[in-house]
Amino acid sequence: MNSSPDSGSGQSAFGRAFSSSTRKRLRSPNDWKRNKDKLARQKGQKYTNCGGVTVPTKQPPVGIQLCTRKCRLRCDEIHDDERLRIFTEFYNLDENGKNIHIFSCIQSYKPKVMHLSARRHRAASFSYYTVVNGVRRRICKKAFSSLHMVTPGKLRHICEQVMSGQSTAHPDMRGRHSTRVNRVSEQAKETVRDHIRSFPAEPSHYSRHKNGNRLYLSAFLSVGKMYDEYAKLCSDKGENPMSGHEASS
Repeated sequence: MNSSPDSGSGQSAFGRAFSSSTRKRLRSPNDWKRNKDKLARQKGQKYTNCGGVTVPTKQPPVGIQLCTRKCRLRCDEIHDDERLRIFTEFYNLDENGKNIHIFSCIQSYKPKVMHLSARRHRAASFSYYTVVNGVRRRICKKAFSSLHMVTPGKLRHICEQVMSGQSTAHPDMRGRHSTRVNRVSEQAKETVRDHIRSFPAEPSHYSRHKNGNRLYLSAFLSVGKMYDEYAKLCSDKGENPMSGHEASS
């Protein structure tokens, strides 16, 4: 007796209830190496970047010189306990929280001095602030960068947002944007799906009562054979086939 299972009723072909089970491993994003490195980077800890380079742990700016001794804002007078507090609180934030914090600590104003002989005038100047002993205090750019252990490029990116007049920092869009130059088109994916559906499949004779909706291909087939036939099909149509990795995923 060869009957197809009813996928909508939750019962097998013989009328017995079945529980959908799978041998696939459950997703565990917290254990993925990329996510572990992302979290370590966010917390200022040691991690390995996408290029395979190991980035050391960020150290709090304690016992070091924040800026030059001639700084008129006297940023070096900030005590070590306040430096450690600022550093720790900053790296307890997520990436969006860090951007918002830096954004709130920067103010833009019109330059007070402009050189007439300059080829290009500065559009805006910026002042940097931090909270020391409960009081908002102005510090220089170098000291602000040292206190938060951020690069000049990061500050320049936030300053551009402050200068544009927006109310807060842009959310972090890394990994969430829609600009995917190497994205496989839906048409190419559907071609692979249609090719897989073209092979006859049937439910297992031994596990039908457990996996009523699961279908199996012939034991004489393999992923390599199916891909070779898919590549030949694309060649006959004058199309470029997907890679083996893309097609199998």
